[in-house]
Parts: sequence; C-alpha cells; structure tokens
Amino acid sequence: MLERKIKIGLVDDHELFRDMFGKVVGMNEDFEIVKLFKDSQQTLHFLVEGGEVDVLIIDWDLGSQNPHIPDVYPQNGLELGFNILRQFNRTKIILISGVNLDKVGLLIRRAFDGGIHGFLLKDCGKDEIHNSIQTVMRGSLYYQGQVMDLMGRHFDMQRESKILDPVNLEKDELQVLQYIAAGKNNELIAKAMGLSISAIETRRTRIRDKLFAENLYHAISLAYKRGILNIYEGDY
Repeated sequence: MLERKIKIGLVDDHELFRDMFGKVVGMNEDFEIVKLFKDSQQTLHFLVEGGEVDVLIIDWDLGSQNPHIPDVYPQNGLELGFNILRQFNRTKIILISGVNLDKVGLLIRRAFDGGIHGFLLKDCGKDEIHNSIQTVMRGSLYYQGQVMDLMGRHFDMQRESKILDPVNLEKDELQVLQYIAAGKNNELIAKAMGLSISAIETRRTRIRDKLFAENLYHAISLAYKRGILNIYEGDY
C-alpha cells in the first residue's frame, strides 16, 4: 500500500458511468475517489477553489450534447484536458472514449501531441484502469494497446510521406530520450549512464531545442513522428 493514496477524479456527463467508475476504482486500496464531476464547469470550479486531484480521467465526448455549458468553459473533454494541463500542470490527465477508434484518430494524435498522459477505451477492464493510473503517476504515458496501434499507423504514414525533416541527435542524447520515453527520471538516467544529474538536464535541454519541443511530452511525440523512437518498442 502506498504512503499516500492517489487522488482520482472522473469527468463524465453520464451518471451511470460515473457511478460504475467510482465503484471499480474504489476497489483499489491505493486510490481515493475525490469527486465525480458531471461537466467542465464543475471540474474547473473545484480546481480553482484549491481542490486537489492527482489523476483526472475525462470523457473525450464530454459536453457535446449539453448546450447549457457557457462558452467560456471547454466544450469537450480534450479541450478541458489541455486547459487543466496549462493551469494545474501537476494533475495527470487520462482521456477515455466510448467512440469507435476510427472516428477519433485525429483526436488521439492531438491528445498525444498536446501532452495528455493517457488514453483509454470505455470497454477496458478494471485492471487496465488501475494500471493506467499507476503508470501515469510514475511519470510514464499510458495509451491503451488498440490506441497505440492506431497511432502507430498514423506515424508510419507520416514517416513514409517524408514531410518531416530529419533531426540529428547525438548518441548520448538519443539514449537519454529513450530513457525518458520509458518513464525514467533524471536520477535513474544519470545512474544508468554514469553521468551527473546536471549533465542529464543539459542533454534534455538540447533534445528539446533540436526537436523544437515545448515540453517533455511534446519532445517524445515529435521523436515518434520523426522515427527517432519506435512506437512499438518496449521500455528501454
């Protein structure tokens, strides 16, 4: 059991799914359900007032059928996720979808490129939900297998089109990037490579500069796009 329970929130406009989710996640003694939100307005009010959530799972189709949400609030789950990442960047965001994957291909790419930490399907089992929460809390990304397959097809098409310019990373920079993609922190990377933490931070900065990345997750996304990292590889 963890020293502190992971605080979980769900944003979904279907009451039945909220109730079911609460029961499933509540089975894990390491998790604490903080709140089950029905819309973006309620979610942002909670966070602005100082409410704490470690992992927030958001329905991607949130609010699409609710005309009562004011325009000042995000009108779908993806935009809500981006909004929270900008304002409350300690919160991990996992999107969840009940829609056919072929219809949300571009959504998945936008989520990955924008730094969303995970993506699940609503038909996934409780073990996958639990694993996704624990994975993103460790600093790694968690995109369900079928989602990764679809993303892989999109990345392959981009590589074949040769639209993206090549990026020349030094061997040690590539090694750092591989460790980052596997969810390793600076301390573990430094120990594995026999370097100081400041040396690892320097290489991370070079990687971001060479990829023109805005943040860590953006750098990983761009590395996949350019074929620098293979989306089908396991942990490094």
